Amino acid sequence: MNQTANGLFHLDCKVHSRSSGADVAKLMAYRGGSSMVSTRTGSRHTYSRKKEVTYSAVILPPTAPPEWRDRCVLADTIEAAETRKDSQLVREVEVAIPKELDFDQQIRLLHHFVTRTFVVHGMLASFDLHNKPSNPHCHILLTMRLATPTGFGPKITSWNNRNLVEEWRKRWARACNAAMRLAGSTTRLDHRSYARRGLDIKPTVHLGTRREGFAEKWDARAEGNELIMGRRHIRDARAKHRQIEQELERNQQELLNAVVQESRDAMVRKPLQHGPTTTRQRHQGKAKTKAVTTKATAETSGYGSP
Repeated sequence: MNQTANGLFHLDCKVHSRSSGADVAKLMAYRGGSSMVSTRTGSRHTYSRKKEVTYSAVILPPTAPPEWRDRCVLADTIEAAETRKDSQLVREVEVAIPKELDFDQQIRLLHHFVTRTFVVHGMLASFDLHNKPSNPHCHILLTMRLATPTGFGPKITSWNNRNLVEEWRKRWARACNAAMRLAGSTTRLDHRSYARRGLDIKPTVHLGTRREGFAEKWDARAEGNELIMGRRHIRDARAKHRQIEQELERNQQELLNAVVQESRDAMVRKPLQHGPTTTRQRHQGKAKTKAVTTKATAETSGYGSP
């Protein structure tokens, strides 16, 4: 995976069980921003005011009955297949959607990923896109039993393998990178943690919504995130400063090397003149100097005059 990833990756996976109070109709209604009645409890769950839900879909494997595309029917069927009070009902995978993609590109990305990663293996997927401006994400609910034409079959225990989550994370990063490449974006994701990528960066904590009863803990986490981000900015600034200093040193060294080389080239083009170099030339030079000196002396003393 790309070491120079510059986007924020998020994929979280968890299982909803009846022992923790989960109800499939409530789960689907909340994530889909709709109203549904749980046949098992008789309760109506209404979340129609959730305006950020911009797309919902149910994808069935070829072996599933087509009527399961109706979420109310699907929720009742899942609940009816589980008889234990601590039964595991559905698995949820939550992914962050790249903001670099437009709405149509996000939908194509989700259909491609959900179909190729889950549905081809026999899982039934119900997913909802929450298109918040600052945090677009998708909730994917997956069945834990094999779908057959007559109903749900046995649970597939191999789907609980922890190694699958790592594979799903890798597939999501690859799918997002391929979609952003087609969209002309230079943003890239990496499913690995900072530590696995060899980066000395402390990750921030997901905050969620600040609500009553959670405000104090939320504020503490927010302050911690601000401290982490402040330290990260300081480290980045120092790294940038070191980079500038190294670049200045390289430029100075290159300039010095250029000046030295230019001086050497000038010396080669214009060699120094050292006078006669051979023995004969030295003797001829001495004789000529002696003759000039003798003539000058004679003229001064009167010798040689007519």
